[in-house]
Amino acid sequence: MGTIEKLRAATGIRVGGQSVGFSVYNEARLFSYILGLKAPKFVTGYSGTELDVALQRGEIDARSSAADSMAKRNREWLDKGLVHFHASIEVPKGEKHPRFAQVPDLETFAGSGRDRKVLALQRAFRVTGQPFVLPPKTAREHVKVLQAAFRKTYEDPQFHKEYKKFTADEPTPLLPENHEKAIQEIPQEPEVIGIFKQVIGAGPLPSR
Repeated sequence: MGTIEKLRAATGIRVGGQSVGFSVYNEARLFSYILGLKAPKFVTGYSGTELDVALQRGEIDARSSAADSMAKRNREWLDKGLVHFHASIEVPKGEKHPRFAQVPDLETFAGSGRDRKVLALQRAFRVTGQPFVLPPKTAREHVKVLQAAFRKTYEDPQFHKEYKKFTADEPTPLLPENHEKAIQEIPQEPEVIGIFKQVIGAGPLPSR
């Protein structure tokens, strides 16, 4: 599908994923919903690398992938223009991967404030990851001590060096105050949460 117009005009696009609830599956469903694909079919049961093979073999028509993974694992695809990229989710908002700077953010296709909040919910989950939670009424000074420890670790050049050594990725840690802010800004409207549950579930996508 060379253009977004062709993608949106097609019916029954086969979208690959790992399993219901997996992050790549969730985001593939979210892309399909926001882009307004016609009757997309979601094919699960693959691993990340198996999705690449399935795409090459024509078993599926589309997939979602992390920008870093795509840039490292499928550099030939990028260099030779073997696949098309129609949209991306900026996490955090405003931060683009340099290899995909020309790809529009998915939010530009959101047709309503409600859909933008659904996107914000997914973005918040990706930003916050697995937050560390303290018991209610923990003394503020104790919270500040832990936040300072995290901040010191994340800003330590040795941490960045070791992280890259073990993961081959550049670390992009979220500082405590940014983490706290992201959690506080998670949309909580029942309607938005209900639509989000439908989007990441196993049933039909909600209507727009």
